[in-house]
Amino acid sequence: MYATHIRSCNDYAQYNSDHMVDVALMVVLSIQQNWDTVGAQLKDVRENGVHSKYLWGFKNDTYKYLHANKHELYAESISRQSDLDLLDRWATVPGLGMVKAGFMLQLMFNKVGCIDIHNARMYDVAPSQLRLDPNLTLRTRTIKLQGYLDLCERLGGSEYLWRQWCVNLADRNPNKYDDQYDVSAKHIDYLRGDV
Repeated sequence: MYATHIRSCNDYAQYNSDHMVDVALMVVLSIQQNWDTVGAQLKDVRENGVHSKYLWGFKNDTYKYLHANKHELYAESISRQSDLDLLDRWATVPGLGMVKAGFMLQLMFNKVGCIDIHNARMYDVAPSQLRLDPNLTLRTRTIKLQGYLDLCERLGGSEYLWRQWCVNLADRNPNKYDDQYDVSAKHIDYLRGDV
């Protein structure tokens, strides 16, 4: 499940800057949304661009930022910086923050992971551990980012977090997904436009 789908997502995201933007948009569209709706949202964004009804509030800012900075962001990401540097860079993208930056790195490089609200509850992680205040000093920011990387590893790493999220989502929504494999496959299906 993970090896197949994450490799496909990684290949897709690393193909070029436009594909990377697609992946980042899928990540931001998933914020405060049911996962089964994200594919249709991404399709709408591809068709309507900045005028998509799904680019409300900060998501519109994210869209504009990604398109304005995609070549630089792609070059920086592909240069294979340290996990800490990559997490820090993606966390500065408007609308992403540390958790969704971790999701982006999972989808693009098979690294880190996403401790979303469901995972935070399941693993008893305090919400304050997952917030990255923009006013932190560089030292405190670095400690916080490294803490998130360490947390993801301590909880089992990227593959484990992915698998558990898919299992839990499938178990909570048996009317929407066949099983955890189906949840996992949706990631690459959405990117390929198979909604």
